[in-house]
Amino acid sequence: MIFLQSHVVAVVLVEKTGIAGEETGHRFFKIKELFGSAFFINGTVFLTAKHVSRSARTFEGNGASYGLCQKYEEGKSPLNVIVSGSATNSHHRLTTYDWALGL
Repeated sequence: MIFLQSHVVAVVLVEKTGIAGEETGHRFFKIKELFGSAFFINGTVFLTAKHVSRSARTFEGNGASYGLCQKYEEGKSPLNVIVSGSATNSHHRLTTYDWALGL
């Protein structure tokens, strides 16, 4: 079964708040701010608005980082995961458009 939250995800600013357990390696995060959404084109490449990526990056630092919030285990788990990503719109002919690709 495919879940929408596996392909359309929130772009958020998060702060690490702790570790769930040594055996799992999971970390807890607190979502500090929501900037917009991103859409996975395939398993690793996503598309978002350039202003969303730019806004999120300006708030990074002091223990906070930006990433994509998606459902864990392709929607099979009630947990969410934060996937760090970076987006760019650097092609000189396309920088006037409000889009960004990321990995």
